[in-house]
Amino acid sequence: MPALACHHNGMGAIPGATLIGGSTTTDLDALRAAAADDSIGERFGKRIAVSEGDFVFVPAGTMHALGAGIFAVEVGSFGNRTYRMCDWGRGRELHVDKAFEVVNTESTATVRHFGSYGHDEAGDAALPRIREGVRCGLFVSNVIDIDKDYETEPGGVYHIITCVQGSCTVESPEGAVGLACTESALVPASAGRYTVRGTCRVLQSYHPR
Repeated sequence: MPALACHHNGMGAIPGATLIGGSTTTDLDALRAAAADDSIGERFGKRIAVSEGDFVFVPAGTMHALGAGIFAVEVGSFGNRTYRMCDWGRGRELHVDKAFEVVNTESTATVRHFGSYGHDEAGDAALPRIREGVRCGLFVSNVIDIDKDYETEPGGVYHIITCVQGSCTVESPEGAVGLACTESALVPASAGRYTVRGTCRVLQSYHPR
């Protein structure tokens, strides 16, 4: 829960799918009581409808959980820590006390709708198309639809390219690597210009300078 994260549901979400992205109450006593019987998610989780291609930004401290029927890629900061407040009866370890030290009951996830590959609400059919999914102090993540190739350079920071639809090849003077859907490649800051080739949607994530 302390780390910033975002989820891109580019690979699928069944009709009616929802995720939890916040709390419906600011009453910590009520939340603690619900956490004690593992019902906090069902009773107080703020449900947000999502569909294919949505980009969900989850601020640090926000109660969150993916619902049924969602296949997502998560990009996040280096917090490397999530405190589990609820497990829906599956019996995994909970971290309730630590979670309540950092939970922000007024924080809510936000959703940006990008649609499926090639879709653009403004009617722009030109590819490659680059749209900013999220920009914060810890990371930037762009949603890029490509039909042939996309060329850019790291600009002094490493980039992570994650294929979320189709497949692609990432090429630089240091070599090339093929990516199937859900696979990622790290492009070093020293790589110079690099090219992503294929018919695909990728996430391009990096630290803002």
